[in-house]
Amino acid sequence: MFALNSSPASSEPKARPFFNGNATNYRYTVTFEKVGPARFLGHLDLQTLFHRALNRAKLPASHSQGFNPHLLISFAQPLPLGMTSRVELLDIEMDETLDEDILVAKLNESLPDGLQVLSATLMPLGTKSSASMVSGALYEMEFPFDEALRAGIANAVQTALLSETITIEKKTKRGSAQTDIRPDIAALSNISTTDRVAIRAVLATGSYRNLKPEFVARLLSEACGVPFQPFAMRYTRLEMHMNGRPDTE
Repeated sequence: MFALNSSPASSEPKARPFFNGNATNYRYTVTFEKVGPARFLGHLDLQTLFHRALNRAKLPASHSQGFNPHLLISFAQPLPLGMTSRVELLDIEMDETLDEDILVAKLNESLPDGLQVLSATLMPLGTKSSASMVSGALYEMEFPFDEALRAGIANAVQTALLSETITIEKKTKRGSAQTDIRPDIAALSNISTTDRVAIRAVLATGSYRNLKPEFVARLLSEACGVPFQPFAMRYTRLEMHMNGRPDTE
């Protein structure tokens, strides 16, 4: 599971620090889960809820400059509508330091059911944003139960792992293109039981490379000769992997 090394923040507010000669903000990386009814919240709705939670809690959140100032918060990797997550990452910039446990408690007091902040960590100056560091994620995918799918899913997973290339058609701004997604599948395992069809997969996730779980679920379903049912799928993001882009390491 995602974890950050944390050093306790002082309970007494500290003034804004300097980095590379310029005044900067304190950045906290917040880990939260999005479950139950909250999985039907879109990304813009999620942004609005956190903006309101920060305002209601009267936390010293930083704002942008200019005629239309806005809160300086950013999500590491937006979650598709309908997907559950046990570990979402959000960067929040603050004008002052505050105790991390207080930040967690105040946010939770102002968030609706299904959104719960699990932890908050004050990041060292100069640390890259969470969005730039996410490179992969662990997903669990549960299929609507089908006996043929349950019988064939293990073989379909093994075939995918042994394949050197897996070419699918992906939509682009210019239409569609044939894309090899095999490099984006780091791990794949069958966790089905007698009454459940499910897999776990570590997939490329982030701004550098990104593979939607739906592509893998469709691939395996069709490999078993079973029509894919996208609206009956259940997806859960269980972990974030923080390695950054390979060309910036």
